[in-house]
Amino acid sequence: MNKLVEIFKAWGIAFNPDDKQAELAGKRMEICDGCVNKKTSPVIHCGLCGCALKGKIYSPVQGACPANKWNDIDKEWFNAKFQYEKLKRLEKQRLEEENKNK
Repeated sequence: MNKLVEIFKAWGIAFNPDDKQAELAGKRMEICDGCVNKKTSPVIHCGLCGCALKGKIYSPVQGACPANKWNDIDKEWFNAKFQYEKLKRLEKQRLEEENKNK
């Protein structure tokens, strides 16, 4: 994903996250709070990439942390999201098949 697109999507999510997105952002921020690269002036931001953490933590990209510190929680979250979406697709296909057979 293009970095500019990633930034816009992250800020869009930040303005109205669902529960799962907010949970992931919270976990990411916990990691950032303990990171030596976190800077607080003039705003709270990543010292490696320069992104404001208020938006960065909502990135829809797996592995968006330039120090690779989000990799474990991202892998867990994105795998769970993939499995959920896969189950939704299968359920939709099953319902469509049932409706065809009626």
